[in-house]
Amino acid sequence: MNEIFTKTKATVCVALLAGVFMLFSVTVHAQIIYMNDNYPYSNEPYWAYSGGVYTIKSNVTITGTNANQRRVEVAPGVTVTITFDGVSITGLNSNQSPLVLNIGANVTLILAAGTNNTLTAGSNRAGIQTSNAVLTINGTGSLTATGGTGAAGIGGNRGNDGYDGIAATTGGNGGNTTTINSGTIIAIGGNGAAGIGGGRGGNGQSMHIYNGNAANGGNGGNVIINGGTITPEGTGGGASIGGGRGGNGSCLLACGNGGNGGANGIITITGGTIMAHAGNG
Repeated sequence: MNEIFTKTKATVCVALLAGVFMLFSVTVHAQIIYMNDNYPYSNEPYWAYSGGVYTIKSNVTITGTNANQRRVEVAPGVTVTITFDGVSITGLNSNQSPLVLNIGANVTLILAAGTNNTLTAGSNRAGIQTSNAVLTINGTGSLTATGGTGAAGIGGNRGNDGYDGIAATTGGNGGNTTTINSGTIIAIGGNGAAGIGGGRGGNGQSMHIYNGNAANGGNGGNVIINGGTITPEGTGGGASIGGGRGGNGSCLLACGNGGNGGANGIITITGGTIMAHAGNG
């Protein structure tokens, strides 16, 4: 009788453990953001959702085509892994970026095998904004990141224009470090910005008695390429990988100065195939 009771207890324990493992498995794999979800929601501690923005706080997978200008940000100071599994974030308004890495964020972006992923920013914003953050790209999928006017494909935003005595601002820098280990990456800068690196400086604007001095382009930051097939395209004077173009000066009673191009930063290439296209200007 004791033997039967012992075997029964053992069977129950195994069944309970199996249930726990099954529940754990479901919990781990449920952290998926569907960009086309009809009812977007917060799922703490993994992400918060408010005002069309998913703010990432822990490891997640993102899939689907965005609706209603939805976009993604990474919370300041966190270290996370984000897997892109067929993501398309396009059709954004001015000053909206598909993916923003806030200050101090450290993001590993995995491009899932066999997937195509597309990020297209609105005017003045980068396809992936990396200023003051760290980005590492892994995986064998593809990514096309396109900056809006004056902003990098991957890197910094466009600087603000000066107005009525308010100085123009420097283009956003290319981030602390951007590392590409694999994948097929196309990064296209908007007019005056780098493909990977700095954004364009703001234009000067003369109002009343003020001179229209322009701002410098953003610096390129540190870029490391260890593998993959990368096509960085700067436009309108932006580098393929490196600094953004300076803004234009303006004249009213006197002429302001144009801005300088941003510094290229440190570029390290140990492998991969790179097809670089710099912008004229």
